Amino acid sequence: MDEPSVLIKRQSRPKTRWYVNFADFANMVKAFIGSNYLYVAFAFSQSGVVLGAIGMSVIAALTDHCCHLIVKTKHHGIEKMIKKKKLKTQPSSTGQYNSYDSVPKDSGVDEDDDEDVDAESSAFIGRSADIDDDSDSSDIESEFETIDNSEIKEHMTSNMSYGDVGKLAFGGIGVAVVNFCIALTQFGFCVNYFIFIGNTVHALFPIHLCFNVSNTRVCKTIHDEDINGGITTVLPTTTTSVNNYSTISPNSSTIAPNITTTETSWSQIGELIYTAPDLRILVVCPIIIFIIFALIRSVRYLGVISVLANLSILFGCVSVFFFLVIGFEVHKSIKFFNIKGFPIFFGMVTGAFEGIGLVIPVESSMVGNRHLFSAFLHGAILFLTMLLAFFGILGYLRFGEGVHQMLNTNIPSGDPISVAVNIGICIGILLTFPLQIFPVIEIVEKNLFATGRLCGPKHTVDTSEEEALMSSDKSPLLDDQDHVVAHIPDSVPAWKRNIVRILIVLVAGGLAVVLRNNFAYVGAFVGAVGSSALAFILPCLFHLKLCWQDISVFIKIKDFIIIIFGIFASIISVISVIQRLVNEIDV
Repeated sequence: MDEPSVLIKRQSRPKTRWYVNFADFANMVKAFIGSNYLYVAFAFSQSGVVLGAIGMSVIAALTDHCCHLIVKTKHHGIEKMIKKKKLKTQPSSTGQYNSYDSVPKDSGVDEDDDEDVDAESSAFIGRSADIDDDSDSSDIESEFETIDNSEIKEHMTSNMSYGDVGKLAFGGIGVAVVNFCIALTQFGFCVNYFIFIGNTVHALFPIHLCFNVSNTRVCKTIHDEDINGGITTVLPTTTTSVNNYSTISPNSSTIAPNITTTETSWSQIGELIYTAPDLRILVVCPIIIFIIFALIRSVRYLGVISVLANLSILFGCVSVFFFLVIGFEVHKSIKFFNIKGFPIFFGMVTGAFEGIGLVIPVESSMVGNRHLFSAFLHGAILFLTMLLAFFGILGYLRFGEGVHQMLNTNIPSGDPISVAVNIGICIGILLTFPLQIFPVIEIVEKNLFATGRLCGPKHTVDTSEEEALMSSDKSPLLDDQDHVVAHIPDSVPAWKRNIVRILIVLVAGGLAVVLRNNFAYVGAFVGAVGSSALAFILPCLFHLKLCWQDISVFIKIKDFIIIIFGIFASIISVISVIQRLVNEIDV
C-alpha cells in the first residue's frame, strides 16, 4: 500500500491595509528628510551643476545599497546566533537541517546574492513532512522548540539595533564605533540648529546702507540677501569698492553689484548699520528651550512636538519651492565643474542623505510588512534624491555664486510673507531639536551611568555577554537587556543625569557661537566623518565579518571597494573642511 501523501501548503501572507503601507513608507521617508534640503544649493555651488548631479547620483546609489546591506547583515547575524546555540528544527525528509544562513523573505532585502533562500518556508515544509500519527514525544518537543525559535527570531528582528549588529560583528569595539558615529552626527545637527535659528532671525532685520552727501546723511534699507556671501563674515573695517564709491563693511563681506547709486559720482565713505542684535546673542537665544527639551526623559512624550515639527518643515519646504519657481531666471555665475570644491560637496550631501541609523528601527517596526521593505527604501531614497536635486540645482541656478549657506535666507525679508516663512521654518527646526539630541543624551548617559561604567554602580553578577545574549532558555534581548544595550539603574540620582543633559546642550550652544558663520561647513564635517562611516564603511565591514563564509569573491571585492572609497573620500573631505573652517572661524 502506498504511503499517505502529505500536502504541503505554503502559508499565504495576510494582506495589509493601505494606511499601514502608507505609514510604513512615511516613516521610511521621514528617516531621511529634515532640514537637509536647505543647504544642498550651497553644496552645488561648491561642485558645479554637472559634477554635483553626478556626485549626488553616486551617493544616493551607495546609500540605497548600504541600507539594504546593513539590514541583510542584521538578519544573517540573527540566523547565525540561533544556529550557534543549536536552536534548529528537526531534520527534514532529506536528512538535512534547514538552512539558517540566509535572509528571510519577509525582511524585504533584495535577493542579489545566491545565498538568499526562504528559511521560514523550509522550516514549515520540514515540520510538515516529519509529523505523522506515530510521532513520539521527541517530535512534539522539537515542534515546541521550533515555535520557540520563531518567537525568538521575531523578537530579535523587532529589537536589534545598528549598535547590536556592530556588537555581533566586532564585540564592544563595534558597538562603540557605531555609537560614536551616531552621537557625532546627531550632536553636529544640534549645533547646526543653533546656527540655523540664529542666522535666520538675524537675516530678518533690515540693514541700513548710509552715505554722507554734501553734509547730508542718505540711507537706504537693504537686507542680508543684498550682501554677497549669505551668512555674513565678521571682517571689521574691510573696505571694498562698488560702483564708483567705496564702503566700509563692519560686519559683512562685500556689497553685491545690484546695489545702485544715482548718476552722481560719490567718493564719500558708505557705512553698513545693522539693526539686528549681535549674531552671537541670537545663536544662543533658544538655549533655555533646548535645555527644557533635553530634560524630557522619554521620546514617547515628544509625539505632539514631532507632528508640529513635521508640519512646520513641510510648510517651509513648500514655501521655498514656490519662491524658487516664481520668477525663475538662470544666474550668470554658474559653474558646471569645480573639482576643488567637490570634497565640501561630498561631506554636505553625504550628511544630507544620513538616515541609515533609523533604517533598522523602521524595518524592525514593519511587522507583517517587511516584504515591502526594499520597495519602500528604494522609493524613499528616490524621493529624497529628487527633492535634494530640485532644491539644490534650482537654488544654485537662480542665485549662482550668491547662494547662501541656508537657502531660506535668500528669500527677500522685507515683506510679511517672507518673515512668516522663515519663522515657520525656525519653529520646525526648534521642535526637531529634542528628537536629534535624544540619541546623544542616551549614548552619553549609558556610557557614564550604566552598571560598571565610570559613574554607575558596580557589577554584582559576572555573566558572560554571549550567554546573556544567546541563552537558549531566555529570549535574547528580552530578559537580560543589560548585556545588549546598557541600562541605567534607578539608583542613579536624577540630578546627575540632568546635569549631564544640561552640559551637552551648553557645549552645543558654545560650539555654535564659535561656528556661527559656518553652517554649511559644520554639516560637511559631520557628513564626512560620521555619516560617511555609518552609511558606507561600517555596513560593508559588518557584512564582511558576519557573512564572510557565505558570500562570493565578487561580493567581497565590492564591499572592499566601497570601504576604500568611503575612507579616502572622508579623509579628503575632512581636510578640505578643516582648511575652510580655519580661514572662516572668528571668535
